[in-house]
Amino acid sequence: MNFLSEENCNKTHCKSCIFHPDFDKRINLEENRINEIKKYLSEFQSSHICHNTNKTCYGGLQFQANILFAMNIIEENSVESLLLTAKNYLK
Repeated sequence: MNFLSEENCNKTHCKSCIFHPDFDKRINLEENRINEIKKYLSEFQSSHICHNTNKTCYGGLQFQANILFAMNIIEENSVESLLLTAKNYLK
């Protein structure tokens, strides 16, 4: 299964996403767990699966898009650009 196909990805943050821009809405995880998630996302070992929808986490994709954009791998700093690049690459 391609977890980077659009139908398998959240379109926005879930209500308690660990990457939610509103810190008060984020699920309470221990710092070690958050660091573990950021580590495997930054090393592109895996996608992060949303605890609410069981789809690829939008916040995790944003986190990875920030890195890929800084590395000039995607054209725009957006989840949409990441997904388009992945779609073209994973053909």
